[in-house]
Amino acid sequence: MDDITAYLNNTSNHLLDNLTNDSMKFLKNYLANKYEKNTYRQLFTSEDFLKNPYDILNEYPVILSTTFSSRDSLNDNVVYDYVIMDESSQVDIATGALAMSCAKNMVIVGDTNQLPNVVDKHTEIRADVIFNQYNLSKGYRFTNSFLQSVLEVMPNVTQTMLREHYRCHPKIIEFCNQKFYRGNLIIMTEDHGEKDVLKVIKTVKGNHSRNHFSQRQIDIIKNEIIPNDITNKKETGIISPYNNQVQSLKEQIDGIEQATVHKFQGKEKETEPDFVLTYAENQAEDYPTTQGADKFAELVKEKTEGKVEILVNAGGSLGDEKSVIEQLQFGGIDFARVSISTVAEYIPKLNVLQMPYLYTGADHMWKVLEGPIGDDFLNSFDGSGLIALSWYDAGARSFYNSIKPIEKLEDIKGMTIRVQESELMSDTVRALGAVPVPMIYGEVYSGLQTGKVDGAENNWPSYESAGHYEVAKYFTVDEQEYL
Repeated sequence: MDDITAYLNNTSNHLLDNLTNDSMKFLKNYLANKYEKNTYRQLFTSEDFLKNPYDILNEYPVILSTTFSSRDSLNDNVVYDYVIMDESSQVDIATGALAMSCAKNMVIVGDTNQLPNVVDKHTEIRADVIFNQYNLSKGYRFTNSFLQSVLEVMPNVTQTMLREHYRCHPKIIEFCNQKFYRGNLIIMTEDHGEKDVLKVIKTVKGNHSRNHFSQRQIDIIKNEIIPNDITNKKETGIISPYNNQVQSLKEQIDGIEQATVHKFQGKEKETEPDFVLTYAENQAEDYPTTQGADKFAELVKEKTEGKVEILVNAGGSLGDEKSVIEQLQFGGIDFARVSISTVAEYIPKLNVLQMPYLYTGADHMWKVLEGPIGDDFLNSFDGSGLIALSWYDAGARSFYNSIKPIEKLEDIKGMTIRVQESELMSDTVRALGAVPVPMIYGEVYSGLQTGKVDGAENNWPSYESAGHYEVAKYFTVDEQEYL
């Protein structure tokens, strides 16, 4: 036991996060390689759903459907590799069995502590007659949710406890956490001493409900809660477990979103943005340029009052810079910060700005870029499918290697040096007597570690954040190129 404890203590706490992030990068890279070269997506007719379902699946491998319609979304003979059923605690056994019949593998996600699927009295009586007549196992009761039935009928099925991350106020979720979940929920928000976070209004005793509809509750919301407690209707949501009640709420109350419980489950009601845009950044979350992107997204959300939201995807999760530029051109990505060397492959005029030893320092660089010359280069993006918004200072690039200090020009001769995928950078390294090796940023560490390359060139922040100093300890501050 002591050995196991010692091993776990020395194991990275980020293994699962790293596995998740790497898996997502692999998936996004696969999708980018499959779709980025397509100038158009194949279109299908309603006939194709019946006659050519596997052609549709090849182009659109993920089919979204209700559980009830999953068997008929395409030809009813189609068998999917995986069917993922969410909210299975709300699905009855008959509907769940239909979905199961078209799956080679099934992932069933649900919560046995949630309200089960609602069965009206008439259906319950009819189901009980069949249940008793044929002496069925209790696992097949129609009043069960599909999740309950699966756990009853197949008790040895593989199970995984998912510790959900809830983002509503801790005082609210902690009530459920202690009462139903034995403290297993992960609460992502903090209590800042807000008043009246959880408030109960008790109605006059009596049976005010008819057919899953209660006018008495609606009157209390209209006449007591909204006037006294609601200051911002856009940030308010009204929930009910029944569609009849939701429909009546919508007919009688304007300006507040109403929905069934699951619409707002596990999070605070927020103003829904009108536009959600994507920002690609190849550096890590804590890198200066990523922090700048996060601040940009924050300011856009603030200035547009939440109408525009920008999702920053760091760590190269949307592909390398070349792939990102191509995705920008066909609209798959909305914003990106990219190096001049990469974008210059599409706009050759920019190569001038990455000529080695062009500037005497950062002040000289900004004097050029913020003047007429810089504006002229930004305008050169016209017609490329890209719009240049601004210049970004990502530092000055210098050489570093794992062999020896570079103190004079002869020291670099013969070294293999990783460069970005840029003809100008390759030519520069050749002119210095070294051998350029084009390589994507994410592979540089392993390239240095295994000896595939002797060195590379980049700025101080990248050298530190990517851990290149661990495998290339000789850093030469020559600042041959400013970004």
